[in-house]
Amino acid sequence: MRSIAVTLLASILFLIGCRDSGPTKGSDITPQQRTMASQAMGVKFPAGAEALLYEYWSGLDDSLYLKVRMTTSDLETFLTQARFSGVEWENQGQQLRDMEGVPEWTPSGVGQYRFGEIELPSAEWIWVLIDDTYDDEHEVYFAWHQM
Repeated sequence: MRSIAVTLLASILFLIGCRDSGPTKGSDITPQQRTMASQAMGVKFPAGAEALLYEYWSGLDDSLYLKVRMTTSDLETFLTQARFSGVEWENQGQQLRDMEGVPEWTPSGVGQYRFGEIELPSAEWIWVLIDDTYDDEHEVYFAWHQM
């Protein structure tokens, strides 16, 4: 009986530890979180990119969500990185879902967008949704997953 209780407690603690306390938003996003996102996705974000939301889940599968705002000029330069070569951008059928209770992460509400999927080695992939609603700046949603 005691071993069942210990196993149950360990499982509960593991599940609690799999997700941090919720997304980090705006100016609370640390340089370490930005670096982690950059390293996980293999991209370099422009200095002028404003981080709006960061969320990291770890467990059997790891996931990292990042939303940034950048100017059109920064976005065009950003997309010239090797990571984006060969991405087939689509304007319908995007795969990202809203985070319940997190109004800053609502990709379903984006009307005009580009969506691309990047497959990486080691069972990793990145989904990217670029909000093209405005001409001068873009909000970009990134979802990185590792299985």
